[in-house]
Amino acid sequence: MRDGGRLARAVGRFALAASAVAMLAGCSLVADAFRPGGVVELPSSPEPITEAGVRQPSELLVGDCVGDFGPDGIVDVVPVMPCSDPHLAEAFHEFDLGTTSLPSDDELFPMVAAECDAAFESFVGVEWSLSSLNWYYFAPTVESWDEVDDRRVLCMVFDPAGLTTGTLAGAGPGAADASAWVVVSFEGDEQFDLGLMDALLPTELEADSALNRAGAGRIDGNDIGDHGYELYFVGDDADEMWEILGPVFAEAPVRWTGVELRDGLEDPSPTVIVRD
Repeated sequence: MRDGGRLARAVGRFALAASAVAMLAGCSLVADAFRPGGVVELPSSPEPITEAGVRQPSELLVGDCVGDFGPDGIVDVVPVMPCSDPHLAEAFHEFDLGTTSLPSDDELFPMVAAECDAAFESFVGVEWSLSSLNWYYFAPTVESWDEVDDRRVLCMVFDPAGLTTGTLAGAGPGAADASAWVVVSFEGDEQFDLGLMDALLPTELEADSALNRAGAGRIDGNDIGDHGYELYFVGDDADEMWEILGPVFAEAPVRWTGVELRDGLEDPSPTVIVRD
């Protein structure tokens, strides 16, 4: 179910899908949490971006656009440019954490998902589960929380297919309904171990690379729920994609439990493959 929580749509490992990270530095492999680090002081009134340069994440405003900042989870500075130039992501929503202490990653994600999902629908014009776009976020680090009273979370929208020019406001569903999808699930009876996401990361990267080499598709994102984890791949032919992905996931350190081949993201009757 793609309506479950995402472990960081940007904080999101595959919040920046692998193909997008290939643009970044190699694949959404963006660490499990983009948290601005090395902040000395929070600016009182940052200026709108009118030319290319770099800024600390704490200096970004809603409406600003950023470029490739690499795969690290702690981000000191990010490249910025006017949104009229090709860019990776656009800041579309911000909010302050109303907690007395910095939440853990597991505590933080539900707060962020609720805010960013709701703002995404308002900004893009369609709910996240029906869009081909994705989001990630910047959040405080321990240092910025303690030293400069940093409480802000910034939601960033991007297109996993590549760089965009102009705003994504009102972009709508994009290619989500017209494309073929493969959804690979890892389900269990107990609480899903988030550490398994890290174990699966090399497999996810290889899966995305295999699809890219064949020109068959790309990874789109991931979902995490109480008892499972799902990976989403999009392309033109679901059967062709699974022929490529099957051997890759056969070597994964975590066994997949189910696969859906969908004609459109919301296919009411997908082909279901269940592992013995």
